[in-house]
Amino acid sequence: MNSIWIMGALSTLFMLSCLANLFFVWYSWRMLQRLNFYEIELHEILGAIKNFTNHLSTVYEMEMFYGDETLQYLLRHAKDLTEAFDQHELDTLQSPVEEIIDDESAAS
Repeated sequence: MNSIWIMGALSTLFMLSCLANLFFVWYSWRMLQRLNFYEIELHEILGAIKNFTNHLSTVYEMEMFYGDETLQYLLRHAKDLTEAFDQHELDTLQSPVEEIIDDESAAS
């Protein structure tokens, strides 16, 4: 009688464990899909900002606008924004192992 109760409890625990594992696999898959979506969106935004910076640079270099301080500040701001996104992209591409190695080499 005792062994039947133990087998039933173990079977129940096993089924619960399988269900929990399936849930975590599904949840991990959904989070990876969402992360991939945001990565694609970030690349598209970075491309748009780079195109804007190039366009602004072209306009600034025209004889009509060359030397205009407002466009010069706008161009500088666009370049700073592009650099910030580039740095963010580099940070997301760097793996945690590389960060640990970089931290250890900086400490010595």
